[in-house]
Amino acid sequence: MTQTRTSGAQPPPGIDPYVDAGGLATHLSSDEGDALAVLDALLGFSRADVVRGTSDLATPRPAFLRLAARHMAVALARWMVDKGGHRERSVLRSDRRESGRVWDEALMGGWAPAFSQRSIDFWLGATRNLPQLDAERSSQLDSGSSKKKKRVLKEVLPAAEGGRDGDWVFFLLAHKAIPNFALAPEDEKQVLRALRRASPLAGLFVLDLQEESDVLAAERVSWLFAPGTVRLLECAQDQLARAWEQSLVSLWSRTDTVPNLLPLWKSAGRALKSYVAAANATRRCDLLRPLLRVLSEIPSKVMTGGGDAVRRRVIQLPGWTSIKERDEMLGAVRAVTDLGARMSRLREEFVLERYGDERYEEAQLFLRVYAEEFNERRNAIDDLSRALSNAVG
Repeated sequence: MTQTRTSGAQPPPGIDPYVDAGGLATHLSSDEGDALAVLDALLGFSRADVVRGTSDLATPRPAFLRLAARHMAVALARWMVDKGGHRERSVLRSDRRESGRVWDEALMGGWAPAFSQRSIDFWLGATRNLPQLDAERSSQLDSGSSKKKKRVLKEVLPAAEGGRDGDWVFFLLAHKAIPNFALAPEDEKQVLRALRRASPLAGLFVLDLQEESDVLAAERVSWLFAPGTVRLLECAQDQLARAWEQSLVSLWSRTDTVPNLLPLWKSAGRALKSYVAAANATRRCDLLRPLLRVLSEIPSKVMTGGGDAVRRRVIQLPGWTSIKERDEMLGAVRAVTDLGARMSRLREEFVLERYGDERYEEAQLFLRVYAEEFNERRNAIDDLSRALSNAVG
């Protein structure tokens, strides 16, 4: 739909009265308004259930794209600050300890998150096609042309590879928002899987990196520890801990069959192990606080009742057809609890670091976090691992 301009005095030639001095659109067409509503819903600024009409912006105005980019930047900044960046903390910079808030120059070091065309493409594809994938209209597509349904989905799904750190935050926010769009269940699963594949941050948050290889999963997590991008993890420590606890509680509470649960537990263990490996490889074990917190709470909030009860519950899951399959399920759950012992081994290594050693500052931060979050509860998680390792029964 074209813009409707009011009559009256005309601006000087070459001046658009619907663009402010900063180059941002100030008046929107109907299609632009719908597109911005979808963007705000994906960013978590507004409810998705108010977005019902489709919008087709084949060639969006530059001023409108600048306005959309402003919305994305505000959402990213709010995510960083609200999720922990507003608090003063001690972090490592070039193996030295620095203290401050996320916007302090000593912590930012000139880094600024950036978006790529992938965010624009995903947003515009969602604007054109997400309303067609609600439960009612999706069933109409299913009963019609399967090619049209595949085309609609393809235009929504973000590209799997590449992207910038700003894209990864946008896709994480969209991953949280997509369930509010009331899509058909299978369509929603496809969109969420694609977002996890496109954003290692989204995959890490829900413990599903969309990789079956430990090596490839570790590589995806390592991108988040790159210089600059690691600021995202520094801001999200508390949020990561809550997300991991929620994921494990949800996973433990499921009463599905072993063939369905086994890959989910393997994925969770793979994601957490990859996080530890990346933190250790980049000398950022100060960022293991969320894992230490979750491990300390697993015996009381996730796998409750003690080691015997936990092992018995895993063994009683339906669907396993051999002792080997049963023990594989026990091993997949144990891969998560065994990370408690891995943290204790790291502690033993770090207590040997002396002043002047390369990892001394990192060791001091890790040892402090270990004492605050895990030390007094480590025996409980170790008891669970011992019970899960006993394959006789």
